[in-house]
Amino acid sequence: MSDRRSDGEQVLGETREILSCQVAGTEFGLPMTQLREVVDLVEIVRVQQGSGLAEGIINYRGSVIPVVDARKALGLAPVPYCVDAHIVITDIGGEKTGLIVDQVLDVFAVAGDAIERPGSRVPLRQFVSGIAKLDDRLLMILDLERLLGQQAAGELPDLVRATEEGGTESDRDDDRTTLRQRAVELSKPVELARDQLGDMVTMVCFTLSQGAYAIRADFTREIVLPPPMTPIPCTPDSIVGAVNIRGVIMPVLGLATMLGLQRTAQAANPNARILVGEVKGALLGMLVDGVLGVFEVSSQDIVPALGAIEMQTVGLIEGEFDYQGRPTCVVDAPAVLGEIEALDAAAAGIGNGPTGSPRQGASYG
Repeated sequence: MSDRRSDGEQVLGETREILSCQVAGTEFGLPMTQLREVVDLVEIVRVQQGSGLAEGIINYRGSVIPVVDARKALGLAPVPYCVDAHIVITDIGGEKTGLIVDQVLDVFAVAGDAIERPGSRVPLRQFVSGIAKLDDRLLMILDLERLLGQQAAGELPDLVRATEEGGTESDRDDDRTTLRQRAVELSKPVELARDQLGDMVTMVCFTLSQGAYAIRADFTREIVLPPPMTPIPCTPDSIVGAVNIRGVIMPVLGLATMLGLQRTAQAANPNARILVGEVKGALLGMLVDGVLGVFEVSSQDIVPALGAIEMQTVGLIEGEFDYQGRPTCVVDAPAVLGEIEALDAAAAGIGNGPTGSPRQGASYG
């Protein structure tokens, strides 16, 4: 059995949570244990280059941290930044660094026996701690300690100059304004005493009917593309079907339907995802319109969701918070599972199939 050399490496047999992102058209994985938050690209203060990879610095919630371009850290050709890019906030040994990636994709769990050490001829081997064998592809998991700890020589492009290339003057002004507004919002410190840091809550944020919602990451095992669904007879309207994810069959809940929102047609929405939740040992898929990211919020910033919730959703929303100027409702995962169990129990009297065998109820895990 292998030993762990760092927080980013795998102990054989251990399940890992991985954030997948795209850099220069290639999908990479980042160990969730070394991440704090995913934020939109903000305006970066350029610094004189002496050594190191730092593209510049940002004010991250009251602390000044360096920001690194993942393309250049991997030795790939840099491109002008796009306002749709993201900064992944890493935390290695208490040292926080922002890593610019082109796109954030999914969060999922990978079993330890599905991860292999990279061979001597694997591209970018010096920055890869393991290769995950997924159902339909291979995923290179980056060793963040090596990637961010290396030293780089030579001139690095200036962020402001990069964002000004291409587009009209009006577009460039809009981009600069957007980046500056994001930077101001991100710079707001989280005013918690040291002994209150445990009140930070990691959230998975997603969209439903063009609104922003979130669920506590503690209840989320992974995020996957929707596989083919099988209808389940005699189930509530909020259950859209059942799926097989890595050999585990589970129901899929249409969160939009349960919350009284207009449901987006899955076939017409390439951004749709299924959040695989685990509550009280039961597994449940939750169909959402898209995933915005994973980030931390202070529990003190979660307030009652006044006026944003219809009567039918009372008890299913535990509160709301403001994320980058956008009100975001927090879905109460245990309450949702309890609602499904109650609906399922109410339908049990008419849920027997034609053979008379009982229908499988809420023990879907």
